[in-house]
Parts: sequence; structure tokens; C-alpha cells
Amino acid sequence: MTTANPAPASEEHYRTPGVYFAEVTPAAAPEFPTGVPAFIGFVEAAKDPKARAPVLLTRWEQFGQRIGRAGDGRFLDYAVRGFFENGGNRCWVIPVSPPPVPDALKALFKGIGLLEDIEDIDLVCVPDVMLDVIRESPETVLEVQRAVLEHCRRMGNRFAILDAFPIPADGQGAPAAAAIRGALQQAQALPAALPGLRPRLP
Repeated sequence: MTTANPAPASEEHYRTPGVYFAEVTPAAAPEFPTGVPAFIGFVEAAKDPKARAPVLLTRWEQFGQRIGRAGDGRFLDYAVRGFFENGGNRCWVIPVSPPPVPDALKALFKGIGLLEDIEDIDLVCVPDVMLDVIRESPETVLEVQRAVLEHCRRMGNRFAILDAFPIPADGQGAPAAAAIRGALQQAQALPAALPGLRPRLP
């Protein structure tokens, strides 16, 4: 702060006649909460052996530093990067060792495991369930997504973010996608809306 008097300005000093200049920092723009998602997917190799456990990230660059490489054709790193690029502040990543098999994903949602121990999660996303090797079987994709929904229902305070099957331009594959949508709607496993939750995932 700069004043006309060389002495530092204070409440006592302002009583002296003169001109004073004070630097005022504008208030920061309000930030809206984005939710705290858990991203689950396959990685090639972790730089840190402990990275097989849940890893908390607060910026995209930490993915390569703490987790490693997701691998070609996988979606985990794209999902995490999209979260931060859309204004996300913090997320958890649960890396799963290859090979990319659905049983490795479903195992995380059975009983009391890694996800239950993390209290601040309110969104659950498994982007790699749409890998070509897994989505060859729509029934297998449905099994994994049902496991995610059941986890959210059991916890009572989490949303499941589910990927839909791509539908080709010729319309083939639409019946399978419609069947999966109907089964998920019948599951009735979504928890009540959380106040103030405004997720902005890609």
C-alpha cells in the first residue's frame, strides 16, 4: 500500500489530514461445486507402485505423474482430462491392472472395498466399460453398469455416470441399446439428488 506519508497507513494514521492510496483486492468470482467423481479404468503401468490404490488428483498433470499411462484406445485418461478442462477441482482415480477384463471392474463394486472407504465421492464413472473388447457383449456391459448402480444405491449419496452404446448411422445395434436402457431404468438405483451438486463432466 502506498501513502502520501512514508509511515505505514493504519487506522490511527488515517486521522491525520492527507491523501492516502490503498490497494484493494477485488473479491474472487464465486465458484460452483463440480462434485468429486471416482474414475475407474485400466492403466498400462504405474510410476508409483502404490498407484494401484485410489489416487487423489487436483489437476490433470498429476495423472501422468502419479498414475502413469492409460494405454492406447482406452478412455480413462480422456475422462479425467475432460473433467479438469471443464472446471473440475478434485477427483479420485482407481487404476486397474491389465488385461482389460470386465471381472476386474465388477470386483471393485462387490462388498466393502476401496470405493466405500472414500467418503467425499459423489459421482462414479467407469469409462473403460466401453472398450471394444468389453462392449462386444452388451450383456457384459450391462452387468458392470448394474454393479455400479447397485454400489450407488447401497451408498445412498452417489450418482452413476453411465456411457450409452453408440448407434451406427444405419440403426443397427439400436435394439440392444434400447434393451440396456430399459433394464437400467428398472434398476431404480439412483440416489436422491444432492443439494448444490453441479457436475460438468465431458
